[in-house]
Amino acid sequence: MSISVYDYRSNLSNLVVQPQIRSRFRVVELGPVPQVHSHDLGSETFVVMQGQIEFTVAGESVVAQQGQAIYVPPRTTHAVRAVGDEPGVMYLSVSPHVEPTHTFYAADGQQLPPRYGVWREAGGGEPSSEAPRAELHAAYTAAARQLADLAQTNAATAQTTTTTDDLWSALRPLLQHVEELERTWNALAIT
Repeated sequence: MSISVYDYRSNLSNLVVQPQIRSRFRVVELGPVPQVHSHDLGSETFVVMQGQIEFTVAGESVVAQQGQAIYVPPRTTHAVRAVGDEPGVMYLSVSPHVEPTHTFYAADGQQLPPRYGVWREAGGGEPSSEAPRAELHAAYTAAARQLADLAQTNAATAQTTTTTDDLWSALRPLLQHVEELERTWNALAIT
């Protein structure tokens, strides 16, 4: 495996797009605060790399400067804008990255209907699946069934053992399979 190196001076598209995480560099322009949003499942971490960026999180605002970071928990509204004399640059990551990745709100605070694949506007990531929707749905259904089977095995193990190692041996495949379920769901959701 070769190690990927990303440079914010030349790559502003999505860098990593996986069910576990989506990350990218972003230039934040001066001007009005963009539409407020949240992430139903994902927490978001921002690191300011250049300039000053105002973060509005759950109605409270703070200005962060180069070298400072902000963490936003799941289901917490937030928006960003550059302040000062120049645009800002930041690194951001959302984890996990499960569709719909963004929940938007109207000016009155009312939650808007889900929008899938919003993150694709930045470019990068894997191309959409060429598979027919029925095939993607079947893959998602199979992954959901397998997860249910793994959950039953985990529950049975939990009833018959109390050793941490045995519990972990039953839990690990379940948690690993959650990633496969998320991957098949994301492919289905953005078709």
